[in-house]
Amino acid sequence: MVRLLFNGRYIVLNKGEVSCSDEIVRIHAQGVLQLVKAQKKTGPSDGDPDYVWAEMFQEYGYEVVEFTLESQPSPSAIN
Repeated sequence: MVRLLFNGRYIVLNKGEVSCSDEIVRIHAQGVLQLVKAQKKTGPSDGDPDYVWAEMFQEYGYEVVEFTLESQPSPSAIN
């Protein structure tokens, strides 16, 4: 499991969604679906390398682009 810390919220991803370079990870944050192209396996390490600061994505070699899905989860459905 990979936990992204984005604006104080954790987004949980399945391990298989981010495991090697050039994999594409979908995250949901602030009601915006984005594609994160993972150029590196992990970000800054605070003792747990699975924690990544979204604000540092580009600094650590990640590329973030917006994209749209046909249907998005309802904000009320997000715990």
